[in-house]
Amino acid sequence: MKYLSVIAFVCIFVTDIAFAQTNTKCRVGDVASDFTFVNNKGKEVYMSDVNAQYTILFFYSPDCEHCQKYIKQLKKDDILASFVSDSIIAFIAVAIETTEEEFGNVFFDLPIDWIKGYCEDCEEIIEHYLMKTPALFVLDDIKTVIKSDIEPKELKNFLINVIEEEK
Repeated sequence: MKYLSVIAFVCIFVTDIAFAQTNTKCRVGDVASDFTFVNNKGKEVYMSDVNAQYTILFFYSPDCEHCQKYIKQLKKDDILASFVSDSIIAFIAVAIETTEEEFGNVFFDLPIDWIKGYCEDCEEIIEHYLMKTPALFVLDDIKTVIKSDIEPKELKNFLINVIEEEK
C-alpha cells in the first residue's frame, strides 16, 4: 500500500511540475513569445517584426482605471519619449480583449510614436504574458525578456541603467 501511495505521489508531483512549466508566463531570461495584434490601419502585426534595440510591451484594458494611470505616467516620462523618438526603444501598446470600435476611442490618447493596436481574441498574449493588466515588459534586441512586471515609475531608471551599461 505504501508503495502505491509513493508511486501516486510521484506521478502527481511530476505532472504538476510539467503543467507548471508549460503554463508559466514570460520571465526574465525567457525569449518572448511572439503574438499578433491589429494596428490602427487594420493590419495584423507580429511583435517579432518590430525591430529595435529595446522593445517595451504594454498590455492594458481601455476600461481599466489602473491602466489609465499607467498611461498617464508613461506619457509624462520625457526620458522614455526621447528613447522612443531616437528609435532606441520601440513601444508596443496593445489593448487586450478590445474591439476595433473600443480601440478607436482610445487610439488618440496614446503617444503618436508608440506602436498601438488591439486584440479581440488575445489567447496567446494572455497565455504567455498576463497575470494582470496593466503589464509592462522590457525586451532586448533579440526579444529576450530583460524586465517583467515593471511599474512605470521604475521603467525610466531601469532603461537609463541598461542603456548606459551598453555605452
